[in-house]
Amino acid sequence: MDKIKGFAKKSSAIELCNLSFRFANESPPVLKNINLTLQYGEIMVLGGLSGEGKSTLVSMISGILPHMMGGIAEGQVHLDGQDVTNLKPGERSRYLGSVLQNAENQIIHQKVEDELAFGCENRNFSPEIIEEEIHEKAGLLHLNLSSQTRKLSGGEMQRVITAAILCMKQRILLFDEPFAHLDFDGMKTLLSLLNRLKNKGYAILIVEHRIEEIFDQVDRTAWLEQGNLEVFEEKKEILKHLPVFQTYRRTGQFLNPLIVFQNVTMELDRHEALNDVDLTLYHGERLMILGDNGSGKTTLLKVMGRLLKPTGGRVCVKGINEKEWFNQVGMIFQNPNYQLFMPTVYEEIALKGKGEKLIREIIEAFQLKELLDRHPQSLSEGQKRRLTIAAVMAMDPEIVLLDEPTVGQDGRGLEMIAEYLLKQNREKQITIVTATHDQRWAKSMADRILWIKDGSVHKVGNAALGDNFFRQTEKNRE
Repeated sequence: MDKIKGFAKKSSAIELCNLSFRFANESPPVLKNINLTLQYGEIMVLGGLSGEGKSTLVSMISGILPHMMGGIAEGQVHLDGQDVTNLKPGERSRYLGSVLQNAENQIIHQKVEDELAFGCENRNFSPEIIEEEIHEKAGLLHLNLSSQTRKLSGGEMQRVITAAILCMKQRILLFDEPFAHLDFDGMKTLLSLLNRLKNKGYAILIVEHRIEEIFDQVDRTAWLEQGNLEVFEEKKEILKHLPVFQTYRRTGQFLNPLIVFQNVTMELDRHEALNDVDLTLYHGERLMILGDNGSGKTTLLKVMGRLLKPTGGRVCVKGINEKEWFNQVGMIFQNPNYQLFMPTVYEEIALKGKGEKLIREIIEAFQLKELLDRHPQSLSEGQKRRLTIAAVMAMDPEIVLLDEPTVGQDGRGLEMIAEYLLKQNREKQITIVTATHDQRWAKSMADRILWIKDGSVHKVGNAALGDNFFRQTEKNRE
């Protein structure tokens, strides 16, 4: 009998047979006759454009669709050789663990230790096994068990849910964009761990847009487009589907200060999230904030956007009427669900839109025409992200603050967003500030780099500093 390093290989980990799905009788199919086999002891990455059905496919494997969210499904799902087509997610969880795109939605408990223990308790592990598992997985993913989950960054939450799933010991693992919120150290740690699990006989399916960054670490590749799945004989074939993301850089000085930080300190729950920050943001510039998970990037953006009041120092604003502040400054949060509350996509864009002409221009630029009658919460994560940016741009803001805007975006989606923002930057001199881990976006959208570390300004420089940041973090991964 064929064995993979200690595990008897009796059957495939995942086998999908003629799997199709549509959300309602009259709606077009999202998935069409999908056939896929994933063996124990291999890692497969699944790519595709935003909104093409990748997350739908993961939800069908886990049983979320159609058992929890409805829809019309055809075909069969087999896990570990067992037909689980009619089993609900709770029953399928004996076989597989899933890490969704939005880790925050999966977190239940207030303390990291309790979150890691929760699944183990549901699987009726002994107290000794639970203790062993949570300490081992927390150590592997660099987690502090006593941390409060609600205080964590997006990347830290992603690591918590990953650790919680691994504690439950299922040998089939599904990951939907697990690297989107992770810094390079986090990516390195998770990739190393997944390869160790693969060598122990685990089967791992990863949905990811940043395929170039994990390509060397996977065994097989597949591409989903217009509901059709193509599994490649040679994994490098997927690279032909990835668009080349352009670099837009410029030189020159910015002279008109817009927001000035003077010795700004921000304390959150007895933790100093920002420490003595001095910074001047200039009218019309594109500022890129880089740093590791938990370094203070999101806190800095929130202080800049006046969503948080600093506990020390001063923030001086020049050139914007304070009464008009929230009409002139638009912020895109890490989690798009926080910003979507209207019943249709059109109403979301039009809510604070300045004129029908601008609204229609933005709908066209962000390719949202076919989605206008949809409920925003029915969209894919990538489509939600495009919608939140489109709704903010419909305000015709002077300043745009973006927190991890690339999550859920394929290369074409990124180019679409970048092209519109750059056009507004050139023609209207809007100021753009972005916090990101995505090298593609940083190279395209930066005039100046702010490298933040442990809540303090580590370095400030031109776009070349961004290259140094990514070279250093890449070197640390090797």
